Amino acid sequence: MYSRNRSGCLLLLAILLVSGCATTPVRLENGGLWKLHTIDDELLYGDSEITLRFDSPGKLGGFAGCNDYSGEYRYEDGAIDVLEVEPTTARECDPAILEQEQRYLRILEDATNYHEQCDLLRMKSQEGERMLFKRVKR
Repeated sequence: MYSRNRSGCLLLLAILLVSGCATTPVRLENGGLWKLHTIDDELLYGDSEITLRFDSPGKLGGFAGCNDYSGEYRYEDGAIDVLEVEPTTARECDPAILEQEQRYLRILEDATNYHEQCDLLRMKSQEGERMLFKRVKR
């Protein structure tokens, strides 16, 4: 199943690249809601969902799979510095989802650059870990 989903993800990326969708700088605070699709090209565990929202300048938040979180960030010219990310709830959940949540929050806090193209947002950590988000259409 994972190889089929990975193939679908690669096909989607190829279609977007071929479609000529322009790369434009994004003002993160106006970026709406993003849903995490992969971490290092791996799909999320089960039917879990992770979101990221850039609020007013310097504020971010979302749902990490088990708990809500919030934090602060700075960005400029493709570089991002996430200053602090803290869970704002303390729910119990499946240990695998909690482990995924902790990994996500660690990578987010360690993010050093981002790239937005069309409805995709890519972030990369200092350690080289990659996350791919898709914009949530409203």
